Amino acid sequence: MSQPVFFASAVEALYQRGLEGTLTSTTLKGLKERGLDLGQPLQVAYAYDVWSACLNFTSSAVFPHLREDEAVEALGIAFLRGFQRTRLRQRRPGAVPVRRAPARGRAWRWRPREEAEALGGLPRFLLREVYRQRRCGLLEFGYVVVKCATCGESSEVPFSCKSRLCPSCSARRAHETAVHSVLPHVPFRQWTVSFPYALRWRLVKEPGLLEELLRKTTRLIAAWQRRCARKLGAQGRLLTGAVTQVQSWGSALQLSPHFHTLAPDGLFAATEAGVDFVALPPPTPEEVATLVTQLARRVTKVLRQRGLEDAEARVDDGLDALRLESLQHSLALGTARP
Repeated sequence: MSQPVFFASAVEALYQRGLEGTLTSTTLKGLKERGLDLGQPLQVAYAYDVWSACLNFTSSAVFPHLREDEAVEALGIAFLRGFQRTRLRQRRPGAVPVRRAPARGRAWRWRPREEAEALGGLPRFLLREVYRQRRCGLLEFGYVVVKCATCGESSEVPFSCKSRLCPSCSARRAHETAVHSVLPHVPFRQWTVSFPYALRWRLVKEPGLLEELLRKTTRLIAAWQRRCARKLGAQGRLLTGAVTQVQSWGSALQLSPHFHTLAPDGLFAATEAGVDFVALPPPTPEEVATLVTQLARRVTKVLRQRGLEDAEARVDDGLDALRLESLQHSLALGTARP
């Protein structure tokens, strides 16, 4: 069973917003001794024992003139007031205007939108996600009331959309996943693998192609790690694993399918006493270049087997038209200006 935790949003609401300006150096030192260092960036989440110890210490340190129950009540009021000032509470997506990119004299920026409309427009699932995101955090679309049983003060918390397009909901989902991570406590290395422009559209349109190339990539990295471990004298069965985030876009929101693979910076060797971790040195530039060459050969072989070496781009709907245009250009969907 996973241990209960408190997320950074609660720490921000109480200590960085609600008690802003009231924490002395002695109080900050006491919090640090109990596991909460406010001089460093907040962690994703904190253990319940740390949070409980910090609350008990804070109530007596900040409100020494109050009785214990009064100090706890004052701490709750400070938390509610601080929550009102956090980004989570203040966020109002519907009040943010949608920016329109200027034409800047380049007609090709608006051609994708015309082509998308000619092909029947965008698919319904995409429009549905956009509409859901626009309602996220708005009280008029539903909320729950959180009320303190001691002081009676209440606050409205609007419903979240849980849309894949919402940065707030996506970040919360990522934080919750990170808290319950089961990765072993060993060094890790991130391997980023991107593909040429000519291949990216096929990765999007061909079912199973992206998954097959991911298998080729992870097996290539694992094989290289085993060779390195053998050179260092490792014996027995050598095991490894990896976690990959398949990302479909680049920094400019252009279509760019690529991999972010997190793999142990070493291997696990099965022994009679259990499992030992065999740490590996970082790859040299020459070794990285060799891995890229080997991966390129394997990708070419897969394309040849699937008959995709000279395949033409296939556009099925308006979303495909926009994605195809965004392979090499930043995508603009506003109204062109003279």
